[in-house]
Amino acid sequence: MKVLLTAATDGELLKIREFLAQNWLSHQPNCFTNPAGTLEVYTAALGPGILPATYHLLKLAHTYQPDWMLLCGIAGTFSPATPLGTTYLVASEQLADWGIDDRETFRDVFEISLVPAATPPFENGTMPNPWLKRLLLPYPAAPAVTVQTTSGSAPRIEKIALKYNPQIESMEGAALHYVGLMEKIPFLQIRTISNLVEPRNRESWNIPLALQNLTTATIDILEQLPLLS
Repeated sequence: MKVLLTAATDGELLKIREFLAQNWLSHQPNCFTNPAGTLEVYTAALGPGILPATYHLLKLAHTYQPDWMLLCGIAGTFSPATPLGTTYLVASEQLADWGIDDRETFRDVFEISLVPAATPPFENGTMPNPWLKRLLLPYPAAPAVTVQTTSGSAPRIEKIALKYNPQIESMEGAALHYVGLMEKIPFLQIRTISNLVEPRNRESWNIPLALQNLTTATIDILEQLPLLS
């Protein structure tokens, strides 16, 4: 089985790569094979934002022809009750800033009929992960939104929360869902919470904990994937 493992940044992949380099076989830089020889993992950083993520995912998918694509990363949560460091599997993605500003009211492309809400790969304006139900993993699933400007002011946060009711916000997640659905490649998005989506306050973030738990969860999923799929 071949897996394409990606993240927005090399920092999110750093400890994962270190573990694989120490415990798996490495034939070339950033390519690893598990001890049983049943899983080959290619790792790559995509860059932050939906444009580089979409381009590089599509190019890498055509190059490696993976059986699965995994995107791992840290993210913000809209839920104050969610402990920092919690890991989620993303159940669905929506684009929360794809549309028009109509006199300070945001209307997405589906509302204004610029794009029909059932245009593939969308289902009623969302991109669910149909392969998630094939995996019995001990992590909760949650809806997410992708934005190109991360939310850091109360009015914007409130509008997105009320409109889309997401648990998670990132800058790349929708790229994975779009490419995976359009190319019919099974995929999984793994997100560990580093901060609350709130008026910007870096002092309240816990990036080290999020990266530590992201590494643990991603390795756990990689080791289980050949048995689950």
